Amino acid sequence: MKIRKLPKEIKHGKILLNQIKREGDIAIYMEPDFKNNFEVVIIRTSPPHFMDDTGYDLVELYPCNTLWGKFGFTYSSLESAEKKFDELINQKENK
Repeated sequence: MKIRKLPKEIKHGKILLNQIKREGDIAIYMEPDFKNNFEVVIIRTSPPHFMDDTGYDLVELYPCNTLWGKFGFTYSSLESAEKKFDELINQKENK
């Protein structure tokens, strides 16, 4: 199965984000212009848009604004973001 991965640098709305850590489908992105803005995300997959003819079976998705709080979380310190990251990893391992 061919999956298009989320890039390490993405633009989410008007914000540029850089991936600084990833394990499986859990990642931390940082806004480079603001060193105190970290986003912990649960990356989901979906079939590509019907107009997408790139040949991928699935594409990875960054959470949209309406799913924030369920699949995305914002923190003002790397320490807090890493704590949430570890919590999400542990939840997955215990399922």
